[in-house]
Amino acid sequence: IYAGISGHKKTLAKTTGSNSILINENGTEIPLLRNGTATVLEQIKIIRKAAKNNADVVIIESMALRPELQKIESNKLIRPTIHVLSNIRPDHVDVMGSDNSKIAKSYHDSIYKNAQLITTKETVDKLGDTSFFPNLPTIGSLAQIEIQKIQKKLDYIEHDENIELAFSTCRSLGIEKEQVQTKFLF
Repeated sequence: IYAGISGHKKTLAKTTGSNSILINENGTEIPLLRNGTATVLEQIKIIRKAAKNNADVVIIESMALRPELQKIESNKLIRPTIHVLSNIRPDHVDVMGSDNSKIAKSYHDSIYKNAQLITTKETVDKLGDTSFFPNLPTIGSLAQIEIQKIQKKLDYIEHDENIELAFSTCRSLGIEKEQVQTKFLF
């Protein structure tokens, strides 16, 4: 997503996980060091940095695992204009559980109600009621040959759906696939 947007808009991004990374406006990756365990409160620093640097777009990967924290992160701390949901599957089962319906409800409840939701048809089917999401798009606009062309240029394996989600996100910001010509993808 960063690769497609950053060539057109001043973009700041943050990944999560044990090796969290900040990707600044010029594409430099900066490891984010923590003094303790990960916390959703570190998202506030990213929002402040983006505001200070006048970023047009901020891409933040959700950190919250517990349903109540997912809701707070999305609805109180970040309040995204676009919410990209790649999948619903058991992950972090020690915290989230392994029941797909409970995981789906947790994600459903955590999506900021004013955000445009970009996801897959399979994920929409698992979410349940999506009537309150404006302009609910699903992916599937890239031809398989286009996806394969992109995958050959990556030095890692990427799921087809993630490539399509990235292009759908770019398109929602007015960046068409023909314009996504960054050093990361082409």
